[in-house]
Amino acid sequence: MTSTGAAVRVQPKSVKELRDVLDRLLSGEADDADARIINITPLSDPEGLEVRWRTSKDAQMEFHSHAVIWRAGNRKIVDMSTDYFDVHARLEGQICVINFFYKDIARPLSERLSWIRKATKHPIFVSRALGAIVELEQKLAPERIEEAISAPNDYSVLLTALSAPAVVMQMTEKDPLAAAKLRGVEKQQELLRNAGGTLSGEEVAEVLGISRQAVDKRRRHGQLIALAQGRRGYAYPGFQFENGKVISQLELVLQKLNSHDPWMKCAFFINPNSRLDNRSPIKALRAGDIDGVLRAAISYGEQGAA
Repeated sequence: MTSTGAAVRVQPKSVKELRDVLDRLLSGEADDADARIINITPLSDPEGLEVRWRTSKDAQMEFHSHAVIWRAGNRKIVDMSTDYFDVHARLEGQICVINFFYKDIARPLSERLSWIRKATKHPIFVSRALGAIVELEQKLAPERIEEAISAPNDYSVLLTALSAPAVVMQMTEKDPLAAAKLRGVEKQQELLRNAGGTLSGEEVAEVLGISRQAVDKRRRHGQLIALAQGRRGYAYPGFQFENGKVISQLELVLQKLNSHDPWMKCAFFINPNSRLDNRSPIKALRAGDIDGVLRAAISYGEQGAA
């Protein structure tokens, strides 16, 4: 690695690769930058590196959302991607202290497994799930794996991988209902996106300016839609709230939907309804069409009602 010509562009994916890049700067292969890095220290919790760098007018470092750039005068020496690291910097006099930590999505497998071993309360469940993931990886095309990796969270990683046609076929051979179950999960995710996401009980309490206990009371009395989340409590679809209040007349409509489960109630409000000129009930409710929404709620579940 040298600083002649175009800047060196690197994308370290591990602490070792990051250390190699910095060691080369320190060793003098990057000319002007070598005297600026004065110390590199490994970090263990969380894993990463701490770099101490001496600032000056002719040696600069730029921090961008996905890169750190070293400059010597007007020359860009190193353009280093930080897609796999979180970067935190602070000044101590003339010394810039930069900490590089793995982003959650980039943590090494060994570190993840160590954390899982300590955190799990159901090792048999986790062991079988990991076995399925290893089998899943072997069936996926590289481009599908890259698509899954780029998903916004771990649940979406799995869902993206499981929805690959080859995988669905394999799952259906072992479980004829697998494809239907997967479609159900995908529909629920789409429903929640269209519902404006969800809020926790604590977040609802903050939005409404009431206690968490008051939120629970409203849920038990059927005054709010709440989706059970196992040990994590309940998730409240966001469309129910506007300007720090519950949508006007929501409780009255929910009374007409009392016989339906929370997911069905959520679907009623979000999906277009033929009885409302294909508007969704939540849009009609916001427009003040309470009578139309009540009629649609009463007929909800009848064949061809929506």
